Amino acid sequence: MITRKFIETIRAYFDELGIDAKNGITEDEFEQTFTKTLNRCEDIADAKIAISIFRYCTKKWKKIEKMFSKHLQRWQEYNFEGSNLNLVEDDDALGGYFITNALTNDYKDVLLTSASFDDEVYQFNYEHSKFMLNEDYYIKYSKTDPDIMKLFDKNDNKLCDIVLSKNFEIFLDKNLTNYHLVINEEVESPFIGIFEKSYIDGLKETDYIDFKNMIADIEWDLLNKKSNLGIARLNLYKDVNDDIFFYFAAATFLLFASYKKYKNSLNAINFMNINRMINRKY
Repeated sequence: MITRKFIETIRAYFDELGIDAKNGITEDEFEQTFTKTLNRCEDIADAKIAISIFRYCTKKWKKIEKMFSKHLQRWQEYNFEGSNLNLVEDDDALGGYFITNALTNDYKDVLLTSASFDDEVYQFNYEHSKFMLNEDYYIKYSKTDPDIMKLFDKNDNKLCDIVLSKNFEIFLDKNLTNYHLVINEEVESPFIGIFEKSYIDGLKETDYIDFKNMIADIEWDLLNKKSNLGIARLNLYKDVNDDIFFYFAAATFLLFASYKKYKNSLNAINFMNINRMINRKY
């Protein structure tokens, strides 16, 4: 049943994504407009709102189509009021890249999009436990440690371990890449700075890391506290033609998903063991 409350909800959600759709909209048009809005979100918080709205609307799309076909006149009673999301202009969106596995229900579906790519969406190929965006690199989970992903080049040479620390910080270990990841915790919203290894290795013990020398940075978060789905935003500050940064960014929420899955499995095992102990006792 199409209720007035449902129509009001969709009107409010479409407003946030910048969609008027006075005479209706196709699913492809909806997805294209959402992607353009996502790529212009000023920060991760706005991106999470946009994705949550997208997930709701795609889940209810059959009902939305019915609303347009059966109740268009009632839909048209509501005016388009525009978005409350913090969005940037097209030029300011260039150099920002969103990587997320939150657009489907499968955490292995990792997608990349950017205004720099004319708002096209690219998917990481997942095959034989490898996440691969192109033929230059791939990442895969460690077989023995849920807190580690391994980065390889196209010749299967391991370049580094991407590690999730106990404090949920990301760093590189056994690092043969040209880059270092450094957490900046001295700001209100901590982020991961990407530096050329030569800069970091050239610092003395008494030197401070100047984050103005970053090549790029990564912000990331989960869609919500209970979710295995996440989003990362990569911001490039220098013209570096290296897709390795996309793998660093994707590894953030993929590692956390692996950590949560492992933790949940341990909790399930502990619960089963407690039940066995109780059954034996009684």
